[in-house]
Amino acid sequence: LSFFLRIDAISSSSTRQASGSWGAALLLYDIPTEGSLQDKNATVAIGIALSDAVRHASGFSGDLQQHLGASKYIRNTLISTARERRWYKIDVLFDWSRRVYDVMVDDILRTDDSILRADGVSRLGLYAWGGRGEASFDEIYLGPDHTMGFRCPRTTRSGVETEITRPLRRGWADQDSRSSYAALSKHHNHISRREVYAHNNGGLKPFDGEGHLSYRSEVDADLKELPAQINAGGLLRLRDGSAASELVRMRAVTADSRTNAYEVRGLPGDIEDDSKGHLASEFYYDESIRRLFGHNQKSRKQDAATYFWYGEHDNPDENAPLWLKGGIGACATDDMVHWRSYGIVLHYANLTDMVHARDAWLPGCDGYSTRFGSERGYGCIGAQGLHAIRPRVLLADLGNTEHVNSTVELPFINDHYSAQESGHGFVMWMGLDDKNYSLALAAVASSAHASGPFSFRRSMYPDGNATRDQAVWSTSNRDLSLLGRSYYADIEYVLPSAQMQPVWQHVLSASGEIDFGLSYHRGIYMRDYDDYHDIYLQRWRLEDKPWLVLCVNRYNHMDNFSVPRGESFGEDGAACPDPDYYKLILGQGYSSEQGLALGINSRFKDPNLANNSHWLASSVPDVKAQPWTNNYLDGACGRGSVDGGWDLNDPDLPDRTITDRSNCSNIRDNPVHETNVDDLVGTLKIVETRRVKFLAVSSLTPDLLDTSAALDFLEGGLEDRIGTSPIELDALLSENFDWNFRGTSMSTFKSPVIAEETFPDLKPVPASVARYHQYNSRYNDRAYHSLGCVFDGDCPVNFLDQTAPAVNGRYGH
Repeated sequence: LSFFLRIDAISSSSTRQASGSWGAALLLYDIPTEGSLQDKNATVAIGIALSDAVRHASGFSGDLQQHLGASKYIRNTLISTARERRWYKIDVLFDWSRRVYDVMVDDILRTDDSILRADGVSRLGLYAWGGRGEASFDEIYLGPDHTMGFRCPRTTRSGVETEITRPLRRGWADQDSRSSYAALSKHHNHISRREVYAHNNGGLKPFDGEGHLSYRSEVDADLKELPAQINAGGLLRLRDGSAASELVRMRAVTADSRTNAYEVRGLPGDIEDDSKGHLASEFYYDESIRRLFGHNQKSRKQDAATYFWYGEHDNPDENAPLWLKGGIGACATDDMVHWRSYGIVLHYANLTDMVHARDAWLPGCDGYSTRFGSERGYGCIGAQGLHAIRPRVLLADLGNTEHVNSTVELPFINDHYSAQESGHGFVMWMGLDDKNYSLALAAVASSAHASGPFSFRRSMYPDGNATRDQAVWSTSNRDLSLLGRSYYADIEYVLPSAQMQPVWQHVLSASGEIDFGLSYHRGIYMRDYDDYHDIYLQRWRLEDKPWLVLCVNRYNHMDNFSVPRGESFGEDGAACPDPDYYKLILGQGYSSEQGLALGINSRFKDPNLANNSHWLASSVPDVKAQPWTNNYLDGACGRGSVDGGWDLNDPDLPDRTITDRSNCSNIRDNPVHETNVDDLVGTLKIVETRRVKFLAVSSLTPDLLDTSAALDFLEGGLEDRIGTSPIELDALLSENFDWNFRGTSMSTFKSPVIAEETFPDLKPVPASVARYHQYNSRYNDRAYHSLGCVFDGDCPVNFLDQTAPAVNGRYGH
């Protein structure tokens, strides 16, 4: 039930009349029971009376001509002192399920949860009595409650509380809290591949350390899912000047326009003007409220500022139509006790996001089933799950509009007052999200009045980042308005990728056995192993071949026979009988220790033997080895034959010079070396990503409808005094917090943290790609005599030289 009521005195007579002997009332009658009368002694569901006070009652009955003049029926006081020639706005809100009702006078809650002694409403009656003056009723509405259950806060000694359930303000979704570890990476070499480690991990304990945290999320400590709070920083404070005149204009629409008696009575609140023009309402104010809201009032005699509070609200009725799912409500107070409700000033049905198209028009969703003509009709689109979060309003000074393009719409929706006349507008910034909390947008709306209604402008990502917590405020001298928002972004930490260092290993034969001689020669180099003619004398004497001496029959080769070592078959110790046989020596090698005919072996390690080149180094993945026979030819001394150009029977062999070829060839292709830790020299790699909270602040354009190009941002967020819990940005007290704004940033992009910027030596070395490659694309293409080595310095590789740090970007020099 909603209506306006006033009493105008017929004369200026000062004759005092008894309380309750005059006045006017609106009555709603209960549903009559069977057999009862609807006139005399009918039960009144609710009665509102205006006399010398404003009163209410429920569940009484009596003679219609008597009970209206009897104060004993309607005696519950809403306002103790009422005035004539003034409209009173009365709203009665029924809760039939609980059998209670609330009454608001001039949008201020005066009674809460009064008992409703009725089963329904059957009829309405308007009455006046006593002859005091003329009673007027206007704009009577009785029907469904479209306020969506919105109620203003109430103040107790414990602080500001809300009667209604506030929507939950969510932090960041669970999927944003996802610290994760890198996949296990096991580095194998020839040792870990041995058979002993194939069983029970070689006795080693696997997974014996903490994993590498590749993604570190710090979202866990962010705002928890809690009901929306009422923060002092979220209040709009209006005082003096243009703001006060704006409030006067809002109140003037309910004044007595016939007599031009604009009884505004100050700013919102149930207040009365005393003879000195100060506030004379019941005033409740204690230190806890002053601390909570930062209110600097010292006494009743000071002019109090007016505080507007804007809060998001969800309709508790789950079956409500789309156009009544929720909205942003507004309340105002000038004493921190009595709160005036302006209802929903921005409906969620008017919200849109910057990505998705709005759904088709839905005829009938507002209770009407028809459309008239092609351009107008009843219907709505509905919020479609969009809702606002943390609305906050600033006052824009638009008295000087030179900076505003004439084609740009100013933040007003009422053409009755121009920007030049009002000199200001009210701009609301808020968060905007869908039912899945997947958007995290910012949005802006505007109004010509602090009490709304607000016109939705647009939604956006002010700096390209999603946010669930933002606020707007002005600096203390009000020459700069700022938009602050917190957001999460990833910081990448970059290091050169690790390069495993080779592990020295023995040379193995084709059968898998260790070849100690070849391991020594290819690892350290021994000149005697590199002398092809080391047994030239034994070769001349055929001692390099097993003992084989034959007696050959000169006439019949079928009678040939061999002569064992130490025996003779001819006269005087001759090996063969003469003259029928002659001696043929094919080999004289013999092992006295073993008693076997064995030839003397050369110690020369022949690279042309397949068994000598079977083994290839493969200790770590970056090793790319070529066969030893090819490394043997990678000589700085030029390509030569293994025999050095000497014939086996050259008589000058005893006088030859034996050359040490360790420094002019790559014979020593597997030198003994230590195994170093992994070297950070590879391509850049993100080793850790840290999701961290940032606070960004942008200056607003003079009309407050957009951000300018000036931007600051820093890592961190707003915390409580103890520094243990994050709090919302709209807890900022705008008059007690000044941002040292520089506006030097152009973007909130956070560059990766690269190690080289702090440690200049810790940077990629391009040459590391081929650091342990003994060839590039084909064997010997890095030989000393190759064009790559001669002109580009891409020369043979031995692992000992390559393990040393790079010099001028090169290894092995």
